[in-house]
Amino acid sequence: MFFTVRDLTSLALGVRNQTSQIPTQIQVPKWGIAVLGITVLVCMVVTLAISYTFENVIPLLAVIERSTVVADAREVFDGDGVPFSDEEHNTPLLTSEGQGSVKPMLVDDEILVTLPRPITSSLRTTISHLRARAGSFSLFRGLYIAFIWSLCHGIALTPLTLWFNHLSLTGLSRIFWDLAIDGVILVLISPVYLWWIHIVISAPSWQKISRSYMFRQALSRYKQIALPTLVWAAAQELAHFPPRLMMFLSGLDQYLLHPSLLSQSLMDPQQATRLSNLCFELSGLMLLMDFCIIIPSTVMLWRVYASLLPEDLDTIVPCDRTFGGRIIPEARGGSQRLGMSDALRSFDHASWIRLIKLYGKVCLITLSIGLVFAIVFFVEGWFVYRAVMDRLQAAALAIANAQTTNGVPLLL
Repeated sequence: MFFTVRDLTSLALGVRNQTSQIPTQIQVPKWGIAVLGITVLVCMVVTLAISYTFENVIPLLAVIERSTVVADAREVFDGDGVPFSDEEHNTPLLTSEGQGSVKPMLVDDEILVTLPRPITSSLRTTISHLRARAGSFSLFRGLYIAFIWSLCHGIALTPLTLWFNHLSLTGLSRIFWDLAIDGVILVLISPVYLWWIHIVISAPSWQKISRSYMFRQALSRYKQIALPTLVWAAAQELAHFPPRLMMFLSGLDQYLLHPSLLSQSLMDPQQATRLSNLCFELSGLMLLMDFCIIIPSTVMLWRVYASLLPEDLDTIVPCDRTFGGRIIPEARGGSQRLGMSDALRSFDHASWIRLIKLYGKVCLITLSIGLVFAIVFFVEGWFVYRAVMDRLQAAALAIANAQTTNGVPLLL
């Protein structure tokens, strides 16, 4: 069959008119973008809420809560052997809020007061206690102070990071200066951190009228908290140094600077296996640093900071304000700040077990939430993928129909 020029021209014009109505780009449906966006937002909110409440607030309360207290009988009873009332004793040893009373047992002029099961031994009892004492939003107590602390940390760290980028520091020198500057910043903003701790551990009945008062107290305690904060910051940076060094020696830091290299390496089975092994080893090293350095140093700092809570403020959980008799109130001529070594010694074995179990529960909750959101993302992605594939099939069918005009194929 032969075609004239006029036939070919009319055929081309017909194909152009039909193909002009076919979309040149396949876009993701708007409902898919909306669903995925809402899911990402919910995931971020839930993750931040869990991170703040279960990794900061509840562990802090667990660190300061007492389990057993041994006190001198003369400090609890008056001369007639009658127990002091709660108003006459700033730190009642015989009662626990919401846990009922416990009868004392006299042993050689001492009273061994064994409280019921600690409140923070269970996440459920801790949450119920906080809601009963401070309302529904008590799980996020001190959140705005934490935001102020993060903002101060970011404002101080950002210019220095930009300056280091301008100097083009690389390798071990960059790691060293990053850790050193971050430690100095943590010491400088330590009064804000002390303010946050006092807001979290203090009783809610005092919070509304004493926030500014506690901030002034935190500023006045700067000399007392500078050294413990410096030790804590040094421990934090020391714990971060081995993983950073491992990333530098193994070349993992290059993938963070150049993400395009990651997609290229994953195409190679050997490189992918090497990267997975390195990530597994790095995760194990970070977990080891957490349990050996970060958690003990944090316990030390939290207990030292808690010892500086003003005497006229009460705690939201039962707390031994003398930390096993290691602190003499300032009214009696003593020093209110708890020593760093005493902060760890006064934290008994049962408290360590309770804290480690608490962190284990938090890890399980975090992994469970991550798994749930991963499944949700997979299901939503599958529906969005099906919608995109339907559009691709419709576009392919339209192109196939456009290639034929009046039953005559375009390509002969």
